[in-house]
Amino acid sequence: DKRAIAKILNNIASIYVIQRKLKEAMQYYTQSLEMSQSLKDKKAIAFSLRGLANGYLELKQYQVAERFAQEG
Repeated sequence: DKRAIAKILNNIASIYVIQRKLKEAMQYYTQSLEMSQSLKDKKAIAFSLRGLANGYLELKQYQVAERFAQEG
């Protein structure tokens, strides 16, 4: 089920954030976002966008973080 896979991708991203592996986390949040968008799952899209915004904040890429925050 694609919804479950999108959620799992988001969870993997969260684990990478905890491990301070932000590059990997961003890749998984992006995959989760793309899958959630294809499913038109608004709640999952919001979670992925929030993860991306927070990740880019940690990477001090403030303009990118703001863009994701505004989308969510």
